[in-house]
Amino acid sequence: MNELFKAVLQAKQEISTITKDATSPLNKYASLHNIMASLQPVLDKYNLVIYQAFEKSEEGILTVVTNLVHIGEKESHTLRIECPVKEVQDSQTMGKAMTYARRYNITALFNLTFIDDKDDNDYGDTPQKKTMKVAPKPISF
Repeated sequence: MNELFKAVLQAKQEISTITKDATSPLNKYASLHNIMASLQPVLDKYNLVIYQAFEKSEEGILTVVTNLVHIGEKESHTLRIECPVKEVQDSQTMGKAMTYARRYNITALFNLTFIDDKDDNDYGDTPQKKTMKVAPKPISF
């Protein structure tokens, strides 16, 4: 898995700022499309592929499984996130939960953090600038 993590480190160092291009009733956020459009060039450059699968339990738990594969070395890393979905029969609700979980898994794979992320503070105790930047690049070793 050593080569996979080296490729992830190299890719992360080249990921540019990802802008918040979508709006929900609560806040602005980076859409899955926008995140992938920013990541795809570096994924291609370092022979990395992301693919995702979905599982749904009878209890209404949606599990999104995200796989990151380094093609040249045949190494992979998998993240799973579980999301309780109240209305499992409603495809719109299920689709929203899937997209939400996909975004979070992908950003977790690259340890991307965003300024002004509503999930990372107490909903505006203090006004913050409405920009999103990728966290500082890690030190290469």
